[in-house]
Amino acid sequence: DVIALPLPIPFGGEPAALARAYDEAAAAIAEHLEAGRDVAFICMGDPLFHGSFIYLAQRLEGAHEVRAVPGVAAPMACAAALGRPLARGKGIVKILPATAEAARLRAELANGPATFAFIKAGHHAAALRGMIEEAGLLDRAIAIENAGMDDERITPLADAEADMPYFSTIMVFAGDET
Repeated sequence: DVIALPLPIPFGGEPAALARAYDEAAAAIAEHLEAGRDVAFICMGDPLFHGSFIYLAQRLEGAHEVRAVPGVAAPMACAAALGRPLARGKGIVKILPATAEAARLRAELANGPATFAFIKAGHHAAALRGMIEEAGLLDRAIAIENAGMDDERITPLADAEADMPYFSTIMVFAGDET
């Protein structure tokens, strides 16, 4: 008695197409809610951390009750996969979307020491590797593909492929306390 409702979201698409896809997905979900059905939106990681759920929830809240069940965000899943703390004591952790402007990412790397988690690295891996190498931190960088999944892969960034899966994170352990 479960209905699977595919919701096509074009990742990396133009903003207008992406907004249209979220509008259509929210409308499809609303139809089921208005028919008295419960709806669960399953996502990877934490639903309120850089995820599609955020944009659906914004469109649905107010007219419908929306609740989020916390999940494990990529940096925490990577730390567990590595068996290594993100930080301890007074250590600082910076979580940065790989899609941010290059100048901003370079500035963050220069403003250490810290543990850096570059989330959704995927197609940005080669550019990130260049920035991390420029900062002199390549030997402290690890690429984690699909953390927590059956096909999880951990590789020193220096040895990683230039293009990685969407669910990839690059961790740089450059903090005094890590």
